[in-house]
Amino acid sequence: MIVSAKELRMSPGRIIKLATSGKEVTLTYRGKAVAKITSLADKEEVISGDESTAFGMWANRDDCSDVLGYVRSLRERPRYDY
Repeated sequence: MIVSAKELRMSPGRIIKLATSGKEVTLTYRGKAVAKITSLADKEEVISGDESTAFGMWANRDDCSDVLGYVRSLRERPRYDY
């Protein structure tokens, strides 16, 4: 099924139901296909905890090993350097 970005904004629940029922939904923006929405329930591989690749760009950073310390150092910096 092909769905425009406007349709996705207007009725996201209907489109999510379509995807979870097993249909592949193609999202278009200004007439061009930009994304596919599919159900994860059919996938054998499920992402869990440490195996998640969502935070992969932070995985090998030495300065972020202590998350609370890193956030604290960010908050101590001035927001703007004039």
